[in-house]
Amino acid sequence: MNNKFNDLSQTEVLILKALQSNRPLYGLEIRKAIEESFGRKLNFSALYPKLELLDAKGFIKAEEGKDAPQKGTNARRKYFKITGAGSQVLSDWESAYTAVGNYELQGA
Repeated sequence: MNNKFNDLSQTEVLILKALQSNRPLYGLEIRKAIEESFGRKLNFSALYPKLELLDAKGFIKAEEGKDAPQKGTNARRKYFKITGAGSQVLSDWESAYTAVGNYELQGA
């Protein structure tokens, strides 16, 4: 079992779980998935730093979208997907918390 799961915050776990959808998601989609699945509302000011941190840890991968740039900003959406390392650390986290009977994601 990989001990890197100890370094995950509950918010990071929620993000990784949202990204298990097998397709890249952008920020608003991740936020909606977390709210629908876990009833947790994340502000974008909390979400994007966690996405950057998970990307730096190698648990997710960020890619610029191929869609048209956003009006007014000329920026493209950034899409995120879980990596093999992210899937493994999430699996380790789930195994550890299931083993101790503390799988509820309360107060993430």
